[in-house]
Amino acid sequence: TEIWPNLLYTLHKEQVPVFLANARLSERSTQQYAKLGPVMPWLLSFYQLILTQADHDAAAFSRLGMRAERLKVVGNVKYDVTLPAKQLEQGLVLKRSLGSRPVWIAASTHAGEDELLLEAHAALLQSHPEALLIVVPRHPERFDAVAAQVLASQLACQRRSQSLQVDEATQVYVADTMGELMLLFAASDMVFMGGSWVNVGGHNFLEPALLKKPLASGPCLHNFIAMKEHLLAVGGLQIVSSPAELVSQLQLWIDDAALRQKQGEAAYSIIEKNQGAVSRLVEIIGSSLP
Repeated sequence: TEIWPNLLYTLHKEQVPVFLANARLSERSTQQYAKLGPVMPWLLSFYQLILTQADHDAAAFSRLGMRAERLKVVGNVKYDVTLPAKQLEQGLVLKRSLGSRPVWIAASTHAGEDELLLEAHAALLQSHPEALLIVVPRHPERFDAVAAQVLASQLACQRRSQSLQVDEATQVYVADTMGELMLLFAASDMVFMGGSWVNVGGHNFLEPALLKKPLASGPCLHNFIAMKEHLLAVGGLQIVSSPAELVSQLQLWIDDAALRQKQGEAAYSIIEKNQGAVSRLVEIIGSSLP
């Protein structure tokens, strides 16, 4: 959480102003830091300002002893993300090569999720046999294991490291390469974000939202509380708690292109609404310096 006691104390002695920017603090971290008692207000006093992503982050720092006048909510700088043009074009090329097949992506998956996602895809194929699942394991050391899981489930598997094109017989495309997630989002029609069916806390929705993709996720999203609440409020995120619920949601999206577009646009509206944190940070820090 970037609270480094020796660094903060040394900078304080040297009269160097310190700002904590884009700060967030989960409930779990707050409870852990609270165990330090009076040490925390002392450490936090070394910050000239703490600039948080959301109101609940500011409240958490306040509970730990940060003075209210040194707390400002400025938003999440990650909302100022821009589309990498080259990856976007490569994704659209891949999408065109897939033709009219409905494509859904399970992004940043963790151990314990892949078998559930494969179960969902097998069920989806009963009603939509042409559907394609792109699965993107979060960690590269799991690439081989996930590919083996697909084969064990008796689904036709292809690995991106072995072929950049997907043949018509492929049912699951394992994205076992690095740095291509935006490309694969662009090639997909619907998105499930991993780390949310296990106790990881979810992953960032910003890239698929920027691409106006309809979003689904499991219920475990404690690392992205503000983003979850924003997306749910506008109908840009669907929470699914089981493979059966995911299948039902995917079927709705496949059968209703207007619904996909509406929910994708809703997700994108959150990006537009929350942009500008970087410029606010620059302005606040600049005006606070000697």
